[in-house]
Amino acid sequence: MAIPKTMEAPFTHLFLNLTVMTLGQILVIPVALLVVYICIRIGSIRRQFRDLPKPPHHAFLGHFPILLRELRTLPRDIFAPLVVDLVRRKFDLPAVFFLDLYPLFNPIVFISDPGLARKITQEDRSLRYPGVFETLYPAIPTRWFRTVADRAWTKWHPVVGVSFTAAHFVRMVPQMAEDLRAMLDQLNDWSDRDEIFCMERVATDAILAMTGRAYFGMELDCFAPKSQWTSAFRAATTPVVAARNPLRKPFVLPSWKRHARTFHAVIREKVQHTFDKDENHEAGVPSLLASSFAVYRKNGFPEFPRVSQEALSTEYLEELTSTGAAFLIGATSGASVISYAFLLLHQHPNILDDLRREHGQVCGFNRQSILLALQSRPRLLNDLKLTHAVLKETLRLFPMGPVLRKCPSETMEYEGRTYDIRNHIVAISHNSLHRRPDLFPNPDAFNPYRFLPGAAIPIPADAWRPFEKGNGYCVGQELAMIQMKVMLLLTLTEFDFQPKYAREAARGPDIYGGYAYTTGSGIGPTPAGGLPMRVDKRMK
Repeated sequence: MAIPKTMEAPFTHLFLNLTVMTLGQILVIPVALLVVYICIRIGSIRRQFRDLPKPPHHAFLGHFPILLRELRTLPRDIFAPLVVDLVRRKFDLPAVFFLDLYPLFNPIVFISDPGLARKITQEDRSLRYPGVFETLYPAIPTRWFRTVADRAWTKWHPVVGVSFTAAHFVRMVPQMAEDLRAMLDQLNDWSDRDEIFCMERVATDAILAMTGRAYFGMELDCFAPKSQWTSAFRAATTPVVAARNPLRKPFVLPSWKRHARTFHAVIREKVQHTFDKDENHEAGVPSLLASSFAVYRKNGFPEFPRVSQEALSTEYLEELTSTGAAFLIGATSGASVISYAFLLLHQHPNILDDLRREHGQVCGFNRQSILLALQSRPRLLNDLKLTHAVLKETLRLFPMGPVLRKCPSETMEYEGRTYDIRNHIVAISHNSLHRRPDLFPNPDAFNPYRFLPGAAIPIPADAWRPFEKGNGYCVGQELAMIQMKVMLLLTLTEFDFQPKYAREAARGPDIYGGYAYTTGSGIGPTPAGGLPMRVDKRMK
């Protein structure tokens, strides 16, 4: 029987309402099941932490509440590992403790025991946790990440495997020192104009210049007013911070890739130019590339067979380009260390006086005598024992942060207890390890004398490890120490430095730098605001 038209509209309306209700009910069921599953999963993860050494733990929210409470008292951009170390101090946590930050991260085990750190890195040779350095892509090409994923890469690599030694770097010291004349002139100009400058930026340019000299054997003009190198470098690295935010990365990535390609093109062109200029094919200005070219011309790299006597193979050129990008970016992490060294020396004038006395006795008391000494006897840097100790103490107090490793095995033993660490992130916490009072008495004090030969209390084995050890160690540590020594030697003879933060600037804990607290607002850990400073010429 046909439905009268007068009843058609109400029936249609009723049918639509029933359809919507049914669809809504159908959607509620999987959503409810998903919520139940998530709650069960979170509860299961949280229960795994029940009997583990850890800070106060919320039954459902894990360690998010305790970290957020700590963060509320700190500057928003403070370096995250410092927050963890403050929690460790507050609750007097042992050298092995666990953090529950699921679902953002897998369970994390923090380690600040030197023996256990040695076992994980040097005995078990645990690899770095996946994705740690990939955040620097595209500034560093993916080719480099594939290279360092090979456990034996340092042996076959066409640069690192050839001449990456302290003895080779010392030969480059005279040219490195000469390249810093422009920096000294700039500091002199800022002193005349009473201008405040960013120490971290100056240190970055200085290390970029010295690393370029070591790699290419040529001056990069990093202190020129419109330097191609510093412009390309900053354009390729500045987006790193914004790209750490997964919501911003898609918007940043296209322009970042474009700037990275420009940076790589500048490096590639310089590599080719260096090869073309290497006229005698073996000898000449000491550099990492010159040593590599000498082996390449003898067909000494099976992974990169020579195409012809006068040309670079495409694969070899790309390997040298990606290596150059990685070395230049990695080396500039030392800019934060040298910046903190200037800050600490300003805060400890007696140590600064001792340091200048050492510089004068070993190399001379003015710029010209120092440059002449380094030209004739670059190994004099090895006689700067207190300078070396100052840098080691600075690295102890302000390391680059924890090293994240893959689980070397399913379990870990410590002090008679066995821990299940399957699917854990293993974090060797330098910030905690370097400030243990049983390893470094009065650990928050700046005391470089503890690192001098014959110190009353020797440093325990494997307790000082800012460059790490085993797989993933910093291959450039010898070069970094040489560069920082050269910079201290040339600047402290002529200039005094003092921090110039605004009164309203954010301030972190004094033990972590105060106004110059460490932030995560750079390629690596960086002093807040880049450490603004004023420079004054020393009274003779």
